[in-house]
Amino acid sequence: MLALSAAMRAVAAEPLLRPAVAVLEREVCRLTPAREATVIAIDRAGAVWTRDGSVISDEVHQLVTRVAGTGQRAAFGHALFEPIGGPPARAVLAVRRRPRDRFADDDIALVSALAGGVAATLNRLISARDLLAHAP
Repeated sequence: MLALSAAMRAVAAEPLLRPAVAVLEREVCRLTPAREATVIAIDRAGAVWTRDGSVISDEVHQLVTRVAGTGQRAAFGHALFEPIGGPPARAVLAVRRRPRDRFADDDIALVSALAGGVAATLNRLISARDLLAHAP
């Protein structure tokens, strides 16, 4: 519980979206046996953004949009997609494991708690990014 709390505080301490996302991705991998984590942010127009500029397939884009819109996690292959905040979420956390590894219930609960705990911070930073992108 202390590690989860420390991870949430570390994300909240970041003043900009890109470093906050980097901290969240690192912390979820540290706290779970995940191989990789990616935050996929969704702007008001429905476009997606990732910290590293990853290309998102149409299939994954649709899944992320559905998870964000419904607020319900989903699995795709060996990845878990967790909404960050209530519907409609502004971001989704994709957590990947090795193909044969399964997510245990306690891992899913931890990812869910972490995503919920950082939702307000990420929503604020995504909104600030949207404002900057549309500033005259």
